[in-house]
Parts: sequence; structure tokens; C-alpha cells
Amino acid sequence: MTTALTRPDPVRRAGVAVLVALLLLRFATVLAGDGLTWGLLHLTGSPSPWFGAILLSDVHVPVVTDVVTLVLLAVLLRREGLRLRDLLGPADLAGTAWRTVVAFVAGFVAFALGGTVAALLSGPQPVAAGPAPHLPLWFGLWSLLVLPVTVALAEEFLYRGYLQPRLAGRIGTPAAVLVVAAAFALQHVGMAATSWSAVAAKLGATFVFGLAFGLLRVWMRRLAPLIIAHWLIDVLGIGLPVLLLTLGA
Repeated sequence: MTTALTRPDPVRRAGVAVLVALLLLRFATVLAGDGLTWGLLHLTGSPSPWFGAILLSDVHVPVVTDVVTLVLLAVLLRREGLRLRDLLGPADLAGTAWRTVVAFVAGFVAFALGGTVAALLSGPQPVAAGPAPHLPLWFGLWSLLVLPVTVALAEEFLYRGYLQPRLAGRIGTPAAVLVVAAAFALQHVGMAATSWSAVAAKLGATFVFGLAFGLLRVWMRRLAPLIIAHWLIDVLGIGLPVLLLTLGA
């Protein structure tokens, strides 16, 4: 069966302008979401509109961006005679299972290592003053059940599924892995823009994570294990902590 992983032609069909726009798409939409949320909180008299904007937009803006990303990719792939599922790779349950475990461990270690090194280099982060914000239960459930699913699908389909092989066809695999990891990290700036040290820590963590997943994509030649591992990491690292916060744990 011919798929996006075996067919050589599609990697050269996407124009340079399209590839650059896709590299910057999520960075721009997340920042725009932060700004819009800040404006709404400012108008309603929130005492900390920027911190609130980062917190709220980190949950609802990515999901909207994820849907837009997936629809856009579906349109672009259709022009190449492909579908999103063609990027997943072979449907091999046992092979997917052990590769998912490898991807989960590698992604978790890479994220922790990159974030720790960046945090040490950038200095201590400021401690938030005042009590923790009260968050409704739906916020925690959304963060656990919806956000990790859409983020894992959209980010892996976009960065490692679509962009990396197409960039590799133009600039070579090593450069493509680096460029995609940088774009992946840049996207997360708007999710941590509460201080320079927070931005540095997020950039370091997500860049090393992007490198690890980019290399795994080259080695595994399949996307499904990366999507599942990415989802599980976000469930444990974002969804579950936010849900516990809403429960007052």
C-alpha cells in the first residue's frame, strides 16, 4: 500500500510559502488567543488579566487551533491524493504498542531534561502572589478529556507527520528535524509568557522534546506511536494536574 511514508512525490509538492506559513501558524494563533483573552479579562476588571489570559487561553485556544490545523492539513493532503490516516504508518498493534512505550519514555525524559537545563540557565522563576485561582470542574475535565487529544493529533500530524518529511525533501533530514523542533518550541512561547524564565524553560523543554520526537519519527517511520505517547504525556502533565486543581486537591 502506498502511503505518505513511502511515496516520494508529495514531499516536494508543498510550496515554500506554505511550509513557512504552517511552521508559524500555531505560534501566531496562540499569541492572538492570549491577546484576545487578555483584552476580554481586562474589560471585565480582572485583577491579573495577563496571568489569567495565559491560563485560560492555554486550554481553549489550542483546541480551536487544533481543529483549524487538522482541517487545513486534510485539505492540503487531499491535493496530494492522501488522507490524514495515510500519515499514521502501518496498522500493527504489537509494533505500535512497544514503539509507544519507547516514545513516551523518550518524550518524558527529553521534556524534563530540556526544561530543567533551560530553567537552571535562566534563573529562578518568580513565585505567584496570592491564592491559587478557583477553577470550575468543567475546566479540569476539558483539560483532561479534550485538550490532550486534540493537541496530540494536531501537533503530531502537523509537525512530524506533514512538515518534517516535506522539509526533509528540500533541506535534508537533519535540518528538517531541527527546524520543526524549533517551530514546535516557538509555538509554546505564548503558553508560558508570564516571565522570561518561564518562557526559557518552556522553550528548552519543548525544543528537546521536539528533537526527540523528530528523531523517533525518522527511526520509526510511523506517526501513531508518537500521537499516543504525546497524548499520554499531556494527560499526565497537564490534564490530571489541572483536574486536581479544580477539585481542590
